[in-house]
Amino acid sequence: MTRWARSISKSFSVLPPLAPVVPGPHIAGVLDSEFSYVGEGGSCIAFASDDGYVLKFFKTPAAVVAQFAEWQIDLAAVDWPTVVTGDALATARNKMRDDFVHARRAYDELREETALVYGHFAPGPMGATPNVERVGVIDLTAVPFLLQRRLVLVGEILERHRLAGNNAAASDLIVKLCNAMGDLWRREWADSSMYFHHNVAVDDVNADIRLLDACDLRPPDEPAALRRWCVDQYVAKSSQWLRLNHPHLSDLYEAELAEHRARVSWLRAA
Repeated sequence: MTRWARSISKSFSVLPPLAPVVPGPHIAGVLDSEFSYVGEGGSCIAFASDDGYVLKFFKTPAAVVAQFAEWQIDLAAVDWPTVVTGDALATARNKMRDDFVHARRAYDELREETALVYGHFAPGPMGATPNVERVGVIDLTAVPFLLQRRLVLVGEILERHRLAGNNAAASDLIVKLCNAMGDLWRREWADSSMYFHHNVAVDDVNADIRLLDACDLRPPDEPAALRRWCVDQYVAKSSQWLRLNHPHLSDLYEAELAEHRARVSWLRAA
């Protein structure tokens, strides 16, 4: 086991105790395969299998420090301190705990919307030992992780439509995206992701919008002011990205989101 794998195997010791999820009969088969490195965000490091699944490990301070040493990733490209001590360590641990709890809430209440198929929220045998690129064969018994269907990013699909000159299909996708976000708001959830083109995807099976980063979703029992701030940031950042990359869609996007927002009472509150 690599140093990185050993560091994530200690994650449960600093995470709040949550009720375990009983894996379905097919989960062990999905996990007992090879996973290739895909990328990472602020919360997780992701690996994909050839049969359409993504395995996500929660990022821990120890994992990040070990990752720098073993993977030789450019430190300037990573939004984490190179030396994790004192207050920075406490902040990183609190973020990891929040990500873990948010992911569990999303699994319980937004499983279909997030394309999550399993979450390992408490230690327990999995009956599978995946071979993970850059990590090696890993025993998942004591490792918190998420398993998600692999989907097509909205940013990639919009770029395909742009290259093909298919403005109608791009506009339809924007409307569908706004409808999905409006539905999330009506259920009093908010998405704190700042990069929707990387964190929103389409399910090829039924072309539904899916929210890829369960850790970024803020549930209804969090302060309304915080959730409104998340919505404000989401709208501002996603609108900015569209104006830069697909300017012909930005007016439609902003108008659709404004219409959905006007219908949600907690977003109108002062």
